[in-house]
Amino acid sequence: MNVRKLEGLITPVITPFKNGKIDSRSIAEVSEFLYKSGVAGVFPVGSTGAFPFLTMDEQIELIKEFADSVSGRLPLLPGVGRNSIKETIEVARSAMKFGASGVVIVTPYYIKLDDYSLFKYFDEIASAIAADIILYNIPQFSGNVINASVALKLAKKHKNIIGIKDSSASFRSIASLLNTMPKDFLIFQGQDDLLLQSLMIGASGGACGTTNFSDLAVRVYKEYKKGNIGNAKVYQEKLSKLMDTIADIPFPIAYNFLFNKIVMGRSETNAVPPIRSLSRSEGEVLYRNIKSIIK
Repeated sequence: MNVRKLEGLITPVITPFKNGKIDSRSIAEVSEFLYKSGVAGVFPVGSTGAFPFLTMDEQIELIKEFADSVSGRLPLLPGVGRNSIKETIEVARSAMKFGASGVVIVTPYYIKLDDYSLFKYFDEIASAIAADIILYNIPQFSGNVINASVALKLAKKHKNIIGIKDSSASFRSIASLLNTMPKDFLIFQGQDDLLLQSLMIGASGGACGTTNFSDLAVRVYKEYKKGNIGNAKVYQEKLSKLMDTIADIPFPIAYNFLFNKIVMGRSETNAVPPIRSLSRSEGEVLYRNIKSIIK
């Protein structure tokens, strides 16, 4: 699928694990749920998918599992980023063999890079693969920032760098990108509670983790596109309240639990180790607190 005009909601999807292995049944269920809920694309192996805890082989296996489950019904935009440039290229090439529509590449993490080094990282990868690339900016986790000047320099040199997911939680950051990048460059807000504000200043859509178990973000987008700003604000208020409710639970535990509870009907978490599971009592409290918000 051509992703160069993609807009709407992309789901940074959870990684379901059970008994120490990728849970194929849950991948099929979450893929079906996302297809029916009206999202515009599926982004496995991102932060919500706890990608740093996966081996490269598991990352490739997970991408294949989602490719098989999505089965061409939605654009598949897997995260392929690894600190190693060679490994990132290898994972990206595997993803394209499985039929991915494009790839998402996060900045390297742990070592702090200056703008020159960050540019060279993406420059080398973009030169080596034919895939359309969406950059992924999440400095609070990675320790590295893709600013607008670096993004612009990359987009000018590489026609296959087509967009960015900005999860910095900085409205100034996404505004800077919108003011700097070419009009056809895709810009997705990665924070659910900033979705409507970002759409109103020109964002292409959102990459919102709550779409793993709720269509609230989809409703915000649809009402906004219809011009029903009042309705969009009502849904955004609910979405922001939902984000506030899960904020005290270490990320991404709540996303896994709520997918299992709401979509699968089971009180389980099943996240990638070493991410812990919620206890039954913790899960009951969480579900009780969000049940009235998402209906």
